[in-house]
This record gives sequence, structure tokens and C-alpha cells, in this order.
Amino acid sequence: MVLMRSTAPTTFILAPLSRTPPIGTPSLLPIPLPTSSFPLPLLLPSTSCREGIPEADMPLQKKPRFTTPIGGYIVGKSSVAVTARQIRPALTIDDSCRAEDRLIGRLRRERRYFRTLSTTYAHEVAHSCDYCTQIMDYCQSREVHTSTLVTHIEALQRDVSTLQGQQIDDGDRLTGH
Repeated sequence: MVLMRSTAPTTFILAPLSRTPPIGTPSLLPIPLPTSSFPLPLLLPSTSCREGIPEADMPLQKKPRFTTPIGGYIVGKSSVAVTARQIRPALTIDDSCRAEDRLIGRLRRERRYFRTLSTTYAHEVAHSCDYCTQIMDYCQSREVHTSTLVTHIEALQRDVSTLQGQQIDDGDRLTGH
């Protein structure tokens, strides 16, 4: 395992030494390194600046985090952190205030939009409830009308059977004389 450092500011990441990823891990795409017309010199980390300082006297903040890289990992460069650093420049107080004002404006617009949307949905629910009540009233009136018609049909059927019975009686009387 090797820790390599170039003269350009970079961010280091640890990657496993294993060439085969665990089962179920998606394959990694190669990350292209920045190309330039001249190769960057690679320097191994130097410890000469620390030789004169006893380790016990060194403040905790200045002690190296990784004196020896952990086995199973190689150290490589991450182009993502460098790109992220280049995209976001340092903001002045005025820029920061403007950014906050834009964010507050966007949040107010979104709140207004969602309030309008909520009001619209509330109106739709009220109209739907009214329409549902009208449909239920109509269905109930149709049910009453249907039961009235059924009662009339039953009465007419009784009248027809009564008339048919009378017709049979009249026919019997006529043939009996």
C-alpha cells in the first residue's frame, strides 16, 4: 500500500486493495484523472520535518491521522472533492445575504403555491361532498319512486286477477243457462 501525493491540492480517498468486489456490488466505472501537457511529479510523504520534535510534545491536532495506511486499502485521488471545491467559490457577506434572500423568496413562493393548492383541494372536496349529497338524494327519490311503482303494479295485478276471476264466473253463468 502506498500513499502518493502530487504538488497540486487534492483530496485522498481510501479504496480496497481487493480486485474483485463483493457479490451484489455494482461494477465501478473508471474515474479519469486530469490530463495535462506535462506529468505531475509524485512525491512520497516526508517525515523529515517531524524528526526534531518528540512525539509526546506534538499537539494532538498536528499529529498525523494516518501514520501508516491501514492494510487492505490503497490511497487514491478523488476528483469529486476538487471539483466541488472549484464550483463553490468563497461567498462574501453580501453574496451570502443575497443567497439567503433568494432562498427565503423561493420558500415564500412555494408556501404561497402550496396554500393555493390546499385551498383548491378544499374547494374540490366541498364540491365533491355537495355533489355526493345530491346523488344520494336523487338515488333515494328514485328508490321511493320505484317502490311506489311496485305498489301500483301489485295493485294492478290484483285487479287483473280479480277481473279474470269475474270473467270466468260470468262465462260459467252464461254457458250454464
